[in-house]
Amino acid sequence: HCQCQLEHHSQADINSCMKSLRRLNCVFKFAGCESTFGLTNNDLWKRHVLAQHRLLDFWRCTEGNCANNNQPTDTAMFTHKDHFARHLGRTHAPNRLKPLLRSYPGEMESINYTAEFDPELANWIAYACGLQKAAMHSGCALPSQMLCPVLECNNVAFDGTELWEEYMQHVAEHLKGGMVMFGGKGFEMLVQWASHPDVAIIERAEGGQWVLKNPPKTDIVTFVHWNVRQLEPRGRAGGDGGF
Repeated sequence: HCQCQLEHHSQADINSCMKSLRRLNCVFKFAGCESTFGLTNNDLWKRHVLAQHRLLDFWRCTEGNCANNNQPTDTAMFTHKDHFARHLGRTHAPNRLKPLLRSYPGEMESINYTAEFDPELANWIAYACGLQKAAMHSGCALPSQMLCPVLECNNVAFDGTELWEEYMQHVAEHLKGGMVMFGGKGFEMLVQWASHPDVAIIERAEGGQWVLKNPPKTDIVTFVHWNVRQLEPRGRAGGDGGF
């Protein structure tokens, strides 16, 4: 119930108050995610699902001590290529090179000029570029088809390249209208996809309820601010997977 309704004198005011209290719940509230968003924060709500619950392309470090971190919650996983590159320079570069990598001069010509006269730096850049390509893994794919769970919609189907965006936008309107949460009757396709071993967003607990699997702790290293694109050897700038 709206806690402020006693202060209002019209049904319109009460309805407005109730709407202000309504929130967009996370898609995976039924599995334990308590994140909520204002009704006007559709984009933030959608980004939350993809960023927090669906692992996109990621980079796993297997250098040095990172090779011993085989648990899915380790800190050797990165969801951004540049973060992984910074980690390599900060953690695994030869000690003599770390100060240089941490305080890049700001001009690509300067760092390349230094590399030309520093074989160790040039070799490290080439080696790190190779590590970056080898460390990339593809995350889980989005579902190929989804149905609206609301009976009044008569199983409106979503497919194609814009499936997820259109599905989330459509369901958000139902949530704004007072729909309680995801995961119940009508959400079988969402649950089936999210619980698939290749996706593994949710899993059954011992009691039979759905729970979130522990998400990887990605990108939590405190990175030094040097631009890894500045470390491109000449002739590699703009290449795929460049360092």
